[in-house]
Amino acid sequence: MVVIITVTDAVDSATSVAFSKLLTTSLKYRRVESETLVATQSQAIQDLSTSEANNTEYAKEMTEASADAEFHIDIRTFSDTESPTVSYDFIVISAEGITDRNLDSAVTETLSNFSDVKLGVMPYEKMYTSAYAKVVLRLPTLSILVNEGSVDLYRAAADEIAEFVENYE
Repeated sequence: MVVIITVTDAVDSATSVAFSKLLTTSLKYRRVESETLVATQSQAIQDLSTSEANNTEYAKEMTEASADAEFHIDIRTFSDTESPTVSYDFIVISAEGITDRNLDSAVTETLSNFSDVKLGVMPYEKMYTSAYAKVVLRLPTLSILVNEGSVDLYRAAADEIAEFVENYE
């Protein structure tokens, strides 16, 4: 199995990159290959989570990485000072027609064993990489927002998500 990990806010948030590295390590430990695609432009210049990313180098890299891929994970960060998300460590994002509600709920339940997590909703227009993975690449996709203030929980969350992906059928 190969997992594509996208980090669309990498230039703006080092914590999403840190989480992706922990996730990659956890997957590697479980002998699950992964390829991480890190944005090289600020979202203020080009928001790679929107359809404007369609013909970018990032989208081309995602297509190339998908040859052997069987799963996609999109990681983004939110600040613990942003309301109303301030009290959550993680938010698993659901979007009608893009994400699998059962998968989203299962991951949310798993993370709730040790963190404050909620299942959030986001319009698919704001989830380009997940929409692209689902519709074009035909991959199951998981979108997760990680709180910049919850760094101490990243290792546990990465391990749980990696285990979930490893056992995903």
